[in-house]
Amino acid sequence: MEEGRWSSWGGKDVVGRGYLYQNDFQPDCAAGHFHSYLSQVVLSEVRQTKHHGSLYSEVTFSYSVKGKHLSEEFGLDT
Repeated sequence: MEEGRWSSWGGKDVVGRGYLYQNDFQPDCAAGHFHSYLSQVVLSEVRQTKHHGSLYSEVTFSYSVKGKHLSEEFGLDT
């Protein structure tokens, strides 16, 4: 899959690939440095909303840092 692209759209789950940027907060958040990680992004849990119709309400980022696989999941406010 090409970076920065969705492999599909409109299904129960959608999968894409891009870069995740994270602050390392060292020595603190204001002075921290941002690092980029190639990440798989999965949007899931389609919800019906009154004002916007169908929206994906969960996002999961999967990436590796120094050989360690990490995954973070967030609920989106719908």
